[in-house]
Amino acid sequence: MEHTRRQARKQTQTFSPWWLRLTALVLYCGLVPVGLADDNQQHGMDVVLVMDSSGSMKSTDPKDLRKPAAKMLISLLGKNDRASVVSFSDQGYPVSYLRPTKQAAEQAQLFTAIDKISSRGAYTNIHGALLAAKRVLDKDTSPAKRRLVILMSDGRMDLGDDEKSAQRSQQIFDDILPLFKQENIELQTIAFSDASDKVLLASLAKEAQGQFYVANTDKELHQTFSQIFEDSSRPDMLPMDGGHFHIDEAIQEVTIIGSKDDEQVVLFLTSPRGNRYTHANKPTSIQWLTSPLFDLITIKAPQTGDWHLGASNNNNKAYIITNLSLAMGVSSAEPVTHEEFQLQAWLEQDRQVLIREAILEHLTLSADIQYPDGMIKTLPLTPANPSQQGEFAGIYLSPLSFAESGDYLITVTADSGTFNRSRKLRLHVHEPAVETASAEQEAQKPQATEEPRQEPIQKHTPTEQHGEDGVDLIRIGIIFIGVNIVLGSIAGGVFLVRRRHKKKRSSAGEPHE
Repeated sequence: MEHTRRQARKQTQTFSPWWLRLTALVLYCGLVPVGLADDNQQHGMDVVLVMDSSGSMKSTDPKDLRKPAAKMLISLLGKNDRASVVSFSDQGYPVSYLRPTKQAAEQAQLFTAIDKISSRGAYTNIHGALLAAKRVLDKDTSPAKRRLVILMSDGRMDLGDDEKSAQRSQQIFDDILPLFKQENIELQTIAFSDASDKVLLASLAKEAQGQFYVANTDKELHQTFSQIFEDSSRPDMLPMDGGHFHIDEAIQEVTIIGSKDDEQVVLFLTSPRGNRYTHANKPTSIQWLTSPLFDLITIKAPQTGDWHLGASNNNNKAYIITNLSLAMGVSSAEPVTHEEFQLQAWLEQDRQVLIREAILEHLTLSADIQYPDGMIKTLPLTPANPSQQGEFAGIYLSPLSFAESGDYLITVTADSGTFNRSRKLRLHVHEPAVETASAEQEAQKPQATEEPRQEPIQKHTPTEQHGEDGVDLIRIGIIFIGVNIVLGSIAGGVFLVRRRHKKKRSSAGEPHE
């Protein structure tokens, strides 16, 4: 990845022309920033982990790696978040209802619930799994919290009967997902292994305003769960290069995911003072969860300076809690292909845009754009107001436009020399909606005409000879005859009525007129 990133930076970089920056100043007023003001952090989330316990998991996840990956996600959730665990095979079974994730006793019970997930079920009932998740949320709902269901399956909807399985699948779309949408419950789905029904899982996520993820192997599960955490919580992060990262004074806590190639690898941390720590040799200020393919390390009140994570495979993440944050957003709520819009980023302190000159004069921002095909391009962000004074001071911009639809991952990095910050945003670019012209608009369109052709003179019927004129003459003739028939009928009716009236008067002895 680092090699790809370096190559990408060598490509021609796109700079923001003045007229696009001017446009962005107008668009900024309507921007909803993706920063510390998120409701996720203020009110928290309710997360229901729905985990497959069918018998096929014995072959697709023989080492039960989904369990430490699920524990990792719970450990990453914030102080206002709650989590629940649901197991499913023939039906959905809540193993643990919603519990706070940062309270030690509650978190231990959630971990115990995850350990109870088996691989012995006979069927894969996704319908029953989603019903169970809905029951969990209904039992202890909190309207202020964001509600999220994460469904992982390694198979297809299977109830032992094809007709019944198809019926239950349709009922998900007809009955369950409308309730999810009505109650703003998001559904994230993970297709685990190639045996999964990726079409179904992707459709479920799309209908329920969520994201669809693919983990092709058990070794990718913790990376998928960390990606879900980033997409859902949008945490502040530190850029890591070769295991190196810098802690500044504003960072109150850092959580590191260190990836390993196999369970024999032992990770170690080197502090700015040169102290070396491992899972077996660490101070009380460091929490260290170890697993076969990753370690989760949390350091409270870390020392400032340069740290190093050793023996990792470089697929590492560092999430931080800080009062100096990087915020970012885009000026288009639903961007479409070939639309020009703006990527915007700024530093925040106490929910205010940071305009401290001592920081801004050394600050550089860049964005790595990962395209749907995996290619990465790097773009600089430039100040909206070059003087960094007055209106829009501290706001940095870069124009964006994409020719292809799909999912794009944007990673913005801020570097002042004394601190680093990064933040990620997943962006889905749509194709423009196809507008169908109304019948009236179609009628007003100019009709294509052909050049007259020389044809041999032939005898034709009136219709053939005169074309539309002939047809019109026939229509006029038919109308003329019809009108005369109607008038004749009326006149005949009047004549008969008058005749009957005369007969009545004659029989009564009245004189004829």
